[in-house]
Amino acid sequence: MSEIPPEVPPQIPPEGRMQEQFQSNYYRPGWQGMRPPSGAAVSFEAISIAWFYVKNDLGSFVGGTAIILGILYGINLPISFGVNYMVYGSMGPAGQFELNKVLETVLLPLPLYALTQGLLAVFQVGMMEVFYRKQMGEQAVFGDFFAGFRKFGPVFVAGTISYVLTLLGTCLLIIPALYLQGALAFAPMIAFKQEVGGVEAVKRSMNTLKGSHAWSMFGLLFVSSLLVGLGACACGVGLLFTFPLLWGSVAVNYYNFFPPVQPQHFETPLGPPQFV
Repeated sequence: MSEIPPEVPPQIPPEGRMQEQFQSNYYRPGWQGMRPPSGAAVSFEAISIAWFYVKNDLGSFVGGTAIILGILYGINLPISFGVNYMVYGSMGPAGQFELNKVLETVLLPLPLYALTQGLLAVFQVGMMEVFYRKQMGEQAVFGDFFAGFRKFGPVFVAGTISYVLTLLGTCLLIIPALYLQGALAFAPMIAFKQEVGGVEAVKRSMNTLKGSHAWSMFGLLFVSSLLVGLGACACGVGLLFTFPLLWGSVAVNYYNFFPPVQPQHFETPLGPPQFV
């Protein structure tokens, strides 16, 4: 029989943990199974913890972010130009407002946008895996930014379904969409870490982040997005520094709900391990 995890995290964390700086329960001993440990909750402190990791390995995070954003923009821009050309006959939208054209512009590319959101989830998982490994005290390599491609199918499906559900929620007076954004935040990472299909990952995410957890996660995503927006205002360059906080804050919370199966032993001083 598996040992039942303690209700409260140990007071003395392993050497090298961030507990000395952050008084939260982000360290939990290993345990068996996928049930979230008792007491896990969404914390806004995750943004500070994510920034701690980013600033201590700035070169790798900036480089990884630049590559990911470059790929995503390289995919989305041709889709946007192509849709405008099919609807308006030009690369940009027409100057005169036409409701039917606006509806066409929104509805026509929906399948393509759903597919790009699935691809976005694959890159999201890669960056989240980097944060997760750093919390475990493990070494990370630059290729871990693209770890999501190792489980491309389930992660892609989880991201696509999450987008479609959120879009449907938007049609129901917005409020359900806000809730679903929070409730589905773990879906891609669950598909990757727990080795389940995309549909099951969506179910597990909604069962884990439900009620107040979903609203707290939406609030976390909203605040993180504001920080990303501030970074974009700095001639776009700041985006390279703030963008990782969006996914990093989710990864830190995922670690809190789903800690490693086995206890981790840290031998390095306080701070994240560097890339090798």
